[in-house]
Amino acid sequence: MYLNRQLLDFTVGLRSRIVASAALGLVGVVLGIARLALLGWLLARVFAGAGLSDLALPIAAVAAVIAARSLVEYARTMIAHHTAFRVQGRLRQRLYDHLVGLGPAYLTHTRTGPVATSMVEGVQQLEVYFGQFLPQLVVACRWPPCWWAPRSSR
Repeated sequence: MYLNRQLLDFTVGLRSRIVASAALGLVGVVLGIARLALLGWLLARVFAGAGLSDLALPIAAVAAVIAARSLVEYARTMIAHHTAFRVQGRLRQRLYDHLVGLGPAYLTHTRTGPVATSMVEGVQQLEVYFGQFLPQLVVACRWPPCWWAPRSSR
């Protein structure tokens, strides 16, 4: 996929929702890393022979991070889905207005199957673009943060 200027024009007024979805994606990345670190800490304690009472805090911490990441992922998915739904509605309205502008005679000279497919299935496929690709592109471009990048030796 790529960035299409014409498709991005449909996101006017909804770009803050795409940014919010991307921000939640970044929070999810941080929580995922925290989960892995806490699981490593828990396993190290298990291999060190810690008793069950000593493992209560690491287990609770892992469970809390897993629950937090689940909530963040749910919120991100819902924001992305609703944003894609709104953009698809705008696109369908524009297609419908264009079709009405062509007049009823247009459909007598062309097959209606491809037109219906474009208005339904073609637009539906864009849910992935607006709901998943654009926010994930921001996450991929932003993570890892620049302070993690190795410094060049001089």
